[in-house]
Amino acid sequence: MKTAVLIIVVLAICATQAYPGMLSENLDLSLSVRGKTMTGHTTYTINFSEMHLFQGHSVVANYTSELEFPLDVFVTEYTLSLGGKPIKNLPWSLNVSYATNANDPGNPMKDSDWLQVPLANFDEMISFTESDAVLEADYLDIYGRAAVWNGNRIRIDVLLGYEYQKMSFNVTGVDGWQLDSLMNREYFSGFDGEVVGTYEVKYQMPYAGVAAAIDIISHLGLDATVKASPLVSSSDVDDHVLRYKLSESDATGAMISADGCLNYILFGPGHGLSWVIGLGYEYTYIDVTGTQTQTWYGDDPATTADDTGTEITGIRNKSKSSQHGLSVTFTARF
Repeated sequence: MKTAVLIIVVLAICATQAYPGMLSENLDLSLSVRGKTMTGHTTYTINFSEMHLFQGHSVVANYTSELEFPLDVFVTEYTLSLGGKPIKNLPWSLNVSYATNANDPGNPMKDSDWLQVPLANFDEMISFTESDAVLEADYLDIYGRAAVWNGNRIRIDVLLGYEYQKMSFNVTGVDGWQLDSLMNREYFSGFDGEVVGTYEVKYQMPYAGVAAAIDIISHLGLDATVKASPLVSSSDVDDHVLRYKLSESDATGAMISADGCLNYILFGPGHGLSWVIGLGYEYTYIDVTGTQTQTWYGDDPATTADDTGTEITGIRNKSKSSQHGLSVTFTARF
């Protein structure tokens, strides 16, 4: 996908240079390259309960496990926009953007487990580990944008689009602790450089939004957008390599996103070409809930019995992603 996007961008630039007349006065083409420093994380949390014998009585033990995957990476984004002839002085455009990370996260992946036994008055974190994370991310956004009101210095637009995110992690090494039978922390570290787990999550998000384009002074403007989706669907797969356990989830939920970009026209407009630089900030929050199925494809060394082939279904699962981005954008408008 990355190579295909780069080829499309290069071909579009070459075509407009070789055939400047291909774009009539009724069409506008723009190509953007954005560098974005991201922070944030994507997490998933599962909850389940089991019955245990405690001082001769059956009691409920509630388990919570949370995995937090870092998103502090540098992202490169390419956007192609085609605008048509304004309808009653109201412009519109069709847009497609693709982004991918250029490096791996600097922060560790975190794995935390809690145990709560109400009748025993016990509510503690029972284990915590950190691991290095290698990330391969793909972000695709396809949307239409059309003005609904055009004032003297302010224009209001509406958006309809589809956004897709895929984040694939390889997790290496383990460093952390767990409580022993005497409730003391037992520290351990190992598997340096070895893959101890993998995780992949996909978000599909049809959305609607509203945007404002504001002319501040000559050559300087602000573009602000808010978009949301109540129809988010997600799927994720967590392979716990050390325990031969595969966890798969499907979930649904919502997304909300906001961004703002301060744009300055460096050269032009005039003669059909202008160059624009933009400084921006964006935030996206995704929240989905669903169920998880766990399957053991080998014998789990953490248990005494042979777990091979064991399957547990209906585990409550909640996934969240919080994504911040600071960006610089260069745009060529033909």
